[in-house]
Amino acid sequence: MVLFSGTLSPAMLLPLFGILLLACGASAFNQYQEWSTDELMARTKKRPLPSRQISTAEAVRISSILLIGGGFILLYWSPLICFTLGIFNVFWYNGIYTFLKHKTAFAIVPGALTGALPILMGWTAMGGKITDPPVLFLAFFLFLWQMPHFWLMMLKYGDEYHHAGLPVLTDHFSSFQIKVIVMIWMTASGATSLFLVFFRIIRHPSIGHGITIGILGLLSLLFYQLFISRQINYRLIFRAANFFLFLVLVALVADNLLF
Repeated sequence: MVLFSGTLSPAMLLPLFGILLLACGASAFNQYQEWSTDELMARTKKRPLPSRQISTAEAVRISSILLIGGGFILLYWSPLICFTLGIFNVFWYNGIYTFLKHKTAFAIVPGALTGALPILMGWTAMGGKITDPPVLFLAFFLFLWQMPHFWLMMLKYGDEYHHAGLPVLTDHFSSFQIKVIVMIWMTASGATSLFLVFFRIIRHPSIGHGITIGILGLLSLLFYQLFISRQINYRLIFRAANFFLFLVLVALVADNLLF
């Protein structure tokens, strides 16, 4: 499905810039919200706030400028649905998800919505409908993909999260059970990406074959690392998972250009 053709005008790029500012602002405010927790974990203690590179007042000021600026741009240069989704996403991420992270090890399930909504925002900003099948499948793919990605982090950094007082999956499941959960969710994510091919959202045969090969390669690597290898190479798995996500997004753009 081709949404538009030709060169993007500055007016069309403004909503995308607004989405970027809103995302940066939400992330910056989240670091203000969680700086005392970040201070207790080796993975995050070098971030600007826990490392005292900036003050909490500066963090609030920076995040406020980004959030207000992004919201203003979306309010005036994008459809109302795009602005509404953006405001809701900030509330969901900084309000609901950040709160739930301190209450339950399963916060990522509702929290993954924050990674799916920007796709809907970009689509509607360019004139698409929120009910269009291509964007719904892509948003669902991104929603599912975030769970195994986060739970892989729990396998590597679970002790740090536990030390910081955050609920973790290891409080409920063994390491082997978490590996099985990650494998199942990553398989589900891969299957969802194949829906893009099956329902001819991606129509070029070579691109569809590329995605199929990519997901089979990722799942094979994941299975080997989690269940066969004596020492899990988490960096390799993360890079492979991120590359596959990038591959799907590039495939969508390439297919749109070819057709």
